Amino acid sequence: MNIDPFDEKMWEVRLELVLNALADAQEPFLEAHWQANGGPTKITFNGQDETPYPSEDLARLYEAAGFAKRDGDQEYFVPLQTALDHVRDVMRLHPSLTCVSSTVFGDDGLQVGILNARSFTSLSRLIVGQMSRRDACPDKRFRTSIIELNSLLQLSRGRQSHPLSNRLDIGYDIALFHGARILDTVELGEGYSLMPYSHLHEHVDDEWLEDVAPDQLRHRNWDSICAVVHSFRWKPEIRPPSSDNDSLVRRMPPSFDGRVSAFANLLAVFTGMPHRWMMTIEGCVPRASSDLLGLIHNCGSTRKGRSIGHLFGPFREPPIVDPGLIKNARHHVFETNVGAYAALAPVIQRLAEALGRDGRYAREDKVLDVAVALERLFKPTGRRISLDLQNAVADTLGTSDESKVQFRDQVKHFYDVRSAIIHGPVDTKKKQLLTETGEAFQNGFELARASLMKKLET
Repeated sequence: MNIDPFDEKMWEVRLELVLNALADAQEPFLEAHWQANGGPTKITFNGQDETPYPSEDLARLYEAAGFAKRDGDQEYFVPLQTALDHVRDVMRLHPSLTCVSSTVFGDDGLQVGILNARSFTSLSRLIVGQMSRRDACPDKRFRTSIIELNSLLQLSRGRQSHPLSNRLDIGYDIALFHGARILDTVELGEGYSLMPYSHLHEHVDDEWLEDVAPDQLRHRNWDSICAVVHSFRWKPEIRPPSSDNDSLVRRMPPSFDGRVSAFANLLAVFTGMPHRWMMTIEGCVPRASSDLLGLIHNCGSTRKGRSIGHLFGPFREPPIVDPGLIKNARHHVFETNVGAYAALAPVIQRLAEALGRDGRYAREDKVLDVAVALERLFKPTGRRISLDLQNAVADTLGTSDESKVQFRDQVKHFYDVRSAIIHGPVDTKKKQLLTETGEAFQNGFELARASLMKKLET
């Protein structure tokens, strides 16, 4: 039987004592640093103080204390350096941190691997993380942050199993979309979820969206952004600074892009609202985990779509998506036979693209997209495509002779507009029809959507 001699509870108690002493000792040094260099900029929103914790100021202060002897400030920094050394000494007692060794940057270096990336950090940075996490805790105590750090360290050495408290070991692959307002997280199945952007702030930094979202949107107006998220478990690797082990390999599920696209397209068609892909962010771990491990919060990789700046309106409030439509889309993408959905996937894709089109000829292009979708749905044969589609739509959607006549008239008008778009304004009638593209698209889209939903249910 393998018995671990490390007493983690005692380690946590001792670390809390020395961290409390350091927090008291560093206060006058931090105040002096701000007087000489300027304090952190105060940030408020709706009357709430949202000034971030001054982690970088504290890191520079610890660095200055480490170089005090070289810079001739050794006597001034003795109280701070002594308190820092006590914390480092206790931290080194943890089995995961016995690999700490000297580097060109100091005598407390280590290497931390998260997913496919490895970064150099130090015990000083881990201490900064403790200070930052304590500030975020409601009780302003180190107890919670120390337990969180220990759980990550124990996980790295195989002495802690998933899941961790506060979901520190949950990572996300994220696909962001613009156009719909989602109020709450909806579980989709197979590890996928639909989330409002406001639920992602622990995993995503707003600055990552700089190239695809306008400044107005990135300053609090996130209601029109949602995400399809795939969650996964991860654990850190902690190694000596000189380690060159390349054991970290983690990839997104091969089906991620396909499942996300299928769900987003179907939800767009069901709601009649465009869901424009903005960005895919791979391998996002919680910001708290990065802080605790002394690292800058980052992600694995990103793929960016087209900027949505031209679509943003500061006074435009996106409609809330009906939860029933989300449930319906989830059912067809995640809960039913994939083959049944795949047969209609080209139609769904075409209708979703029609909703998202913009530009000079967007209305005409939308009509042509819907025409393609209707023909893929009903597969008319022969030369009388319009008449075949009139009868097919009427038979599919009509519930009475009167309603069937109405559906035939709508399809005929739609195809007359389609013909005018293709052949141009060659006569007075076609010139008039070209002014009716908006009406034609709305009617044609509703007919295609209703027909699609019927076929999905059969």
